[in-house]
Amino acid sequence: MKKYITLMVLFAAMLLLVSCEDSPFGPGINPDLMIVLNDPGEAVQVGEAFDLSWSKVDRAQKYIVQSDIHPSFSSSKVEEREVNETYIHLTLNPNENTTYYFRVSAKVKDKERAWSNIVDLLVIGNPETVPVISGPSETKSEVQFTLNWTEALLPNPDQKNSEPKGGLPASWYTLQYSCTNSFTELTEKNRIPQTSIEMMLSSNREDTYYFFRVRGENQYGHGSWSGIFSLLILKSEKKRGNISVTSTPDGADIFLNGNFTGKNTPNTLENLPIRNQTISVKKSGYKYPLPKVVKVVSGKTIDVNFVLEPFCITNLMGVQLSGPTTAIKGEMIHLRFAYKNDGPNPTEVLVRWFLSDDFWYSPDDFFLQENEYGIVLPGTGDMWHDVDVTIPMSAPTGNKYLLFIARSKEGCIDPIPSDDQDEYKIQIFDPGVCFADLQANWITIPTAGMVGGTIDVGIQYQNNGPGTTKVMTYYYLSSDQIYDSGDFLLDDYGPFAPVVPGDIITHASGVPVGIPSSTTPGEWYLLLVVGSGETPECADLNEGNNFVSGGKITITP
Repeated sequence: MKKYITLMVLFAAMLLLVSCEDSPFGPGINPDLMIVLNDPGEAVQVGEAFDLSWSKVDRAQKYIVQSDIHPSFSSSKVEEREVNETYIHLTLNPNENTTYYFRVSAKVKDKERAWSNIVDLLVIGNPETVPVISGPSETKSEVQFTLNWTEALLPNPDQKNSEPKGGLPASWYTLQYSCTNSFTELTEKNRIPQTSIEMMLSSNREDTYYFFRVRGENQYGHGSWSGIFSLLILKSEKKRGNISVTSTPDGADIFLNGNFTGKNTPNTLENLPIRNQTISVKKSGYKYPLPKVVKVVSGKTIDVNFVLEPFCITNLMGVQLSGPTTAIKGEMIHLRFAYKNDGPNPTEVLVRWFLSDDFWYSPDDFFLQENEYGIVLPGTGDMWHDVDVTIPMSAPTGNKYLLFIARSKEGCIDPIPSDDQDEYKIQIFDPGVCFADLQANWITIPTAGMVGGTIDVGIQYQNNGPGTTKVMTYYYLSSDQIYDSGDFLLDDYGPFAPVVPGDIITHASGVPVGIPSSTTPGEWYLLLVVGSGETPECADLNEGNNFVSGGKITITP
């Protein structure tokens, strides 16, 4: 019995020694399953195929191959593949140099065996290196500065067969800069052969940030934009001066360096750069004096005077002007106009265009442009011309008069200067405004209403076009049948559904109109006013037809 017990103890000890002995491949590693690479070397290029193979496991149904960029196989990039053979054909495409780790397990009777040992392989990526801009953080206006950036590497479209491996250098660069970091409005410099550029920017009104970005390019395409680099341009510290211009007699047009300033003598040209400036003047009926070159002095006003000599006599008259009744700032309009010379002397003609708040020209009117025309003889009749006039973004908006003034180019005296113009009404709008013509047709009302109560009315309105717009309806009490800003608003409704050009909308009855407690009792006219319900509002091409009176109503307490 003791012999039997001794043998049992020895057998158990041998089992313990066997179970505690580590595998040469590590704990939990199957020594019969070892990955063997088919000599891919220590590394392969991106996109280059290689084989991974391993020894066969008896009765294995499938093999499971895992790959990861971390030896613990715990990253988010771990991949698992099932194959039937003892090898796998792989191609990997990382964007940068990456070490991959591999292990294999066999599936026998639908159960996975322990993992094999781990093998690693370096895959040389095909990276894109984005340039990084460097330069000063701020500089003065109109002072040269230099921007530098690091070399860009672009993706290689033929990585396997071309050199160098791992990305191609940029052949040239494109630089963009803007006053906004969204680059909605930008300036672009193309095909810069080096990784630097010398620049000079200006900022006269206030300190301004400029934003820069650069990208590499070659014959295959372009890379990604760099990060945004910002540079503060400090406003110009250059001092400036003024020139006071007078003439005998007054009223001469002032020209600076050959360009009409929009001013007449006596006047002062302010904030001029410190350099020589050429001043000239022209006045109808007088010879043009020689220009004068004036040196601007910092912080001072230089006086210059012209004595004008009478020249010839003519009488230019504005005869006719026609064109569109609406215009959008930044666009060009086509005009047709005529003038004539009631003489006695021939003259070349200078036509100037203005926007005015009324139908008479004044020196404060907004100057648009000027056009020169040939000699017109006395008594030759109406001289017709077509012209395109640009409405600048700086032009005023709203209801204006567009007018022209015909003057003698040689400065001949005009004995009746008040008849040398013609004009017509025009509406000036900002870009992006829609246009419509809402017309109030009728409103039916009761004869009486009570303060704090409600009345029912019927209405009709229409859209004469050209644009589609939602509609707001307004109900006013007025002392007369003409709507003005002083009328009392009772109620409003809307916006109603969009009305397309040509549509007529009728509500025969049942439109409730509230009478506020603040309403003054008495006998009033009840007006319907229609307007655009869009945001921003569509422009109304004819504001004279968007109200109508429904007659008198008596409001009782």
